[in-house]
Amino acid sequence: MAKLLFIDDDPEVLAGLERAFRPWRKKHDCCFVCGGVAGARKIKCTPFDVAVTDMAMPIVSGNELIEQARQHRPRMDFIVFSGRCDQPLIENLTHRGIVYIAKPASPEFLMMLIQDTLDWQNVNRSKLDFLDAVKAT
Repeated sequence: MAKLLFIDDDPEVLAGLERAFRPWRKKHDCCFVCGGVAGARKIKCTPFDVAVTDMAMPIVSGNELIEQARQHRPRMDFIVFSGRCDQPLIENLTHRGIVYIAKPASPEFLMMLIQDTLDWQNVNRSKLDFLDAVKAT
């Protein structure tokens, strides 16, 4: 069961994500928090596999949240789901291995990207497990 975190400062967007991802709760642990401060706090105390975050949030922006989270959870993957990002920031995110999706986007597209990210994590874990097994012999 994967642990997913959704962070947005707009309660309506968060409620829409919560509704869209309700079926996923059967196979994943989904957590929804309002704002970057709450998101950063949650990441510090709970390991998540993937976080979907807005960029333009007051006090702690999505970019600041990612930087803080990488200190505590370096293997956690991020998907930025935002309507306000300029091209240099999008390029910076991409360079750091972070997926950017412009709002609005269909929940199905977001689900596909999250599933692809989880699949990629599983492949990498399998490779690391294999390398550890080879080293142990």
